[in-house]
Amino acid sequence: MAKKNNFKKHLQAKNNKFDFLNSTWFYILVSIISLLVGIKFISLALKDTNKDKLIFLEKGGIKYSVCLKENDFFEDNCLSSNMSYVASLIKKISLNFNYQLNSNIDDLIDAVDYEITAKLIIKNGDTSTKYYEKDYNLVSKTTDVIDNNNTFYNLNKSIDINYDYYNEIANSFKAMYGINSQSYLEVYLNTSNKVNSKYDNIPTSSQLLVQIPLSQKAIEINLKTQEVNKSIEKNITNYSFDIGQWAKMAVGVFWTLLACFCLGVVLYRVIKNRKKLSKYDKYINKLLREYDRLIVDTSTKPNVNDYTVLNIKSFSELVDVRDNLRLPIMYYNDKKREEAKFYILQDNNLYLFEVNKKSLAKSIID
Repeated sequence: MAKKNNFKKHLQAKNNKFDFLNSTWFYILVSIISLLVGIKFISLALKDTNKDKLIFLEKGGIKYSVCLKENDFFEDNCLSSNMSYVASLIKKISLNFNYQLNSNIDDLIDAVDYEITAKLIIKNGDTSTKYYEKDYNLVSKTTDVIDNNNTFYNLNKSIDINYDYYNEIANSFKAMYGINSQSYLEVYLNTSNKVNSKYDNIPTSSQLLVQIPLSQKAIEINLKTQEVNKSIEKNITNYSFDIGQWAKMAVGVFWTLLACFCLGVVLYRVIKNRKKLSKYDKYINKLLREYDRLIVDTSTKPNVNDYTVLNIKSFSELVDVRDNLRLPIMYYNDKKREEAKFYILQDNNLYLFEVNKKSLAKSIID
């Protein structure tokens, strides 16, 4: 007999364990644990990424020479830079722009756009306000695509400036209007770097500038450069995974998917249970919502044999009784049988309103 009882207890414990494993709370618990484990492994995989140092160098410079017309004084056809030049002897000015990019990252710059432009400026000699300004496009915009395996880019562009052409415009303007003016021609090499979007704070444009004075008997070419000597070093995160990181990521994804599956089961059960609400459940829920302040929930089932039972036909009539007696409406619900008792106790009297599937089917209640 004792063995039989022990077997029953063992079987009952086993059934209880199975009920828990099949319960919604079990799936909620597993989903929470799985999600935490998944997030932990994914964060470890991302945290182990390598740190690299990015080095970016940008340089630019201008070399020039001044070529002369035939004359009785200079033996050389072209003079080197950093001299003073007689304007009437200048035939052309040869400019050589050099622009360089260098980096230790081979995919930092995808391409470089460049163009050479010029601007003729005539301004007031006293106030420096501009009288006249005109733009010229000397070399149209060109794109150089950089090979991903190449970390060095070097651009050399030469152009000859017809000095007489621009100087004549400046002299004509000054003579025609008889004004005190200063004139010069600015020549630019404009570059634009198409930086890979995964890198930030890298210069995307620069400009080389040379300024050539006009309408003067003797000139000095003033060399002026902008943003052409830059050096940038910064730490970047390298997201190239090794085998260990991929393993952590795979484990993290597995646990995350398991969490999603368990949450899906929970959601399915919630939706399914909501759809399973019987007419009885819906009616009881409606009463509890509408008369919540009047109803006291109790786990004690009233013993009708101890009282004089007065059956009430509708809940609204029970509310009237409550208003007259000023006593609470007690509520007892037998969920398994789907039977509810709403009652008021007054001395030996029990005012009782019962709800069950049968009464709902007959539409006795209002």
